[in-house]
Formats: sequence, structure tokens, C-alpha cells
Amino acid sequence: MESFQIVAGGHWRNTGIQLKAGTEYHITADGKWRMSPHCNQTDASGEVLQYNLFCQDPLNTRPLAAVNFQTQIGRIGPTGVLFPVGKNLIFKAAEDGVLYLGPNDLESFLFDNTGMLSVKVARTD
Repeated sequence: MESFQIVAGGHWRNTGIQLKAGTEYHITADGKWRMSPHCNQTDASGEVLQYNLFCQDPLNTRPLAAVNFQTQIGRIGPTGVLFPVGKNLIFKAAEDGVLYLGPNDLESFLFDNTGMLSVKVARTD
């Protein structure tokens, strides 16, 4: 099992974990982060209800529009297809490559993010 932190204000985190296609992995995350002073603090599952208009994304400009703003997301490789991770995910890697994790927020708006997640990744076998 590998453990590390994902910082809300950081760019994509290269976890250094080499995934193997077809192998099943389990990702868990604890902690809180906030994508702006205008947003509620949330866990890795993201925020469903924002309390301020400045914290909403009506044009779906976040990297992965299909899931909540502030959700932990991932990809395999530096330019891989994005997928939701949240607090607890068991998945089979679609391809070989390094796991990257980060917040579902635009890179140009990471400057005002605060908090971090403690993440664990383990093979399920």
C-alpha cells in the first residue's frame, strides 16, 4: 500500500504508482479541502451544494464536468482520460501507466485552494 498527500492548491500529483492494465486497485482518501474562500470545505467526494455564486461552475469548465466540483479525480499518465475517484474507489486500470490525482478544479484557479487529502492506494489482490 502506498500513502501520500494530495494538496488542493497543487497541480496534478504524480503518485509514482505504476498501474498495470487489468489489475484492480483500491483508492481511499481522508481529509478536507476547499477550492476557494467562497466554497464550503468538503472531502474528496466534492461539494454538491455551493453556498456562494462564485463557487458554482454553471458553464461546466471544471476538468471533469460529469462529477461535482472539488471531487478528487485521477488519470493514468500525464495526459490520460480523466476519471472520478472521490473518497473510495475500486477500479481496474484500463492501461499501464503512472497514476495521477488532483482536485476537480481548473488549473488557473488552484492559487486560492486550501487543505489536503491523505490518500492510500493498494492493489486488491
